[in-house]
Amino acid sequence: MPGMVLGIHFPDSNSIPLVDNTKFKTRAIKYVHEYGREFKRDNPRVNLGEILKNWENSRRIPPHPCVPQEIWRWIRPRWQEEGIDPKHDHYGVPAGKIDQHWVDQFPDNFFDYAMAGEFVEETGRSIVKTVTNSSGKVDRFSLFKRLLLLVSQNRETGIYDYEHYFFHVLETVGEWNKLGYEGETEAPEIIQIKNLYLPNYRDRDGKWPSGGIDLYPKHAFGVKACLRELVHNQGREEYRKSLEHMEKFFPREAKDVGLIQELEVEPTLNLNDEEMWDRFTKGIKKI
Repeated sequence: MPGMVLGIHFPDSNSIPLVDNTKFKTRAIKYVHEYGREFKRDNPRVNLGEILKNWENSRRIPPHPCVPQEIWRWIRPRWQEEGIDPKHDHYGVPAGKIDQHWVDQFPDNFFDYAMAGEFVEETGRSIVKTVTNSSGKVDRFSLFKRLLLLVSQNRETGIYDYEHYFFHVLETVGEWNKLGYEGETEAPEIIQIKNLYLPNYRDRDGKWPSGGIDLYPKHAFGVKACLRELVHNQGREEYRKSLEHMEKFFPREAKDVGLIQELEVEPTLNLNDEEMWDRFTKGIKKI
């Protein structure tokens, strides 16, 4: 089934734009608002209003979730009992779920259009180039190509049919967002690849590396696959140090991060048609 699209872009050979996710934090805050009376009953000495005020304006410090200890001690057993298990917040490449409207409008290449829409939604930068030809007609071309398709287990059904479409974003146009996408992500950041680690990584002393950024394992495998393509197949030696870091600190194979059925597909996206472009832009939720 259509799952999600993920865009990998390297402004230079040592860095990558990432977004810190906030869906776990958003879910927790919503839950506390809904059950605030019960929280106050169980924690009469805790100033919930003050905690919520500071919490809603706070940023996560990797690799920890952005949930105050007073809240987490109360909410964790309740979620376990109620079967609530949202994915924890970590850094990821610009990505998003493939909404049904993309599939309905573009059944043959919905993932291409979803990628273009999600990238501009989370970063503010377009991955489609506009060119005016000599006759005055505006042509638009994709600035990304398909990298690979991997499938993982569907969290809802348990079936291995959840598709992950990875793309290599070659260029971007525009300015980076200065604000995040409300309820989903913080503003994009340009991160040094040498600072990326698995969320559960600790050094020999059992500590999280200073300045470390916790990257989702599945996203990391896509980054690694893109770097492998650049270094091994295109001879781009300037990316080798970044690849060596990813090979050292992240799982080597797709199956090690719960991904299977690695497939190579060729890029076919063509956004030259004006009517199609108008339909495409209607699906973009611009910040």
